Amino acid sequence: MLAIKPSTPHQQQQSKTLHPNILPCSIHHSGPIKVSKRYWSPKTTTATPHDHGPNIQTAHFRGRKLQGRKIRLPEGYIGQILQKTDDEMGVNQQKGHEATAENSEEAGEEGNMQPSATPVRMLETKGTFDALTIWGHEHAPLGEEEDEFTRGIGEWIGFAEAIHNNPAPVSYNYHWYNDYDQSRRREKNVEKNEV
Repeated sequence: MLAIKPSTPHQQQQSKTLHPNILPCSIHHSGPIKVSKRYWSPKTTTATPHDHGPNIQTAHFRGRKLQGRKIRLPEGYIGQILQKTDDEMGVNQQKGHEATAENSEEAGEEGNMQPSATPVRMLETKGTFDALTIWGHEHAPLGEEEDEFTRGIGEWIGFAEAIHNNPAPVSYNYHWYNDYDQSRRREKNVEKNEV
């Protein structure tokens, strides 16, 4: 299991604002690299000179043409770039003490200590973002119908809104939630009629 380590006020001030890029490829490296010259310099254009549609970014990566579309997170949302740490947090360590047989006896549980849960690995915030660019080969992803990342962002935001009971913008898909809610209502009605 993973948990995000809360940032101190000093860490929040030092947090970088970043702009993630979702590339249509796998890069088997994680970490910094030393480069003498920056090769990634996307150019922003529109589809036609008179087009007022979304701006498309064009770049080349290892000789391949990529086109990307910038997606902004909804107002009130902040994306975080996280990195795993070596820190672990046990279930009872959150409360300020570790689970031991001795502590259980002191609490009057006669040594019946429950096995501890799987340790929680801590994640640390390395940066934040309010927009990201999703790239495609030869053309920019058009929207939720075509791109799983765009669809995934919409689904996560819709899910977050649903579990926190906040009204969401109409543009997010709630079909799964409505179907679930209707089936639960039918089950309750059947139970009432049987009693």
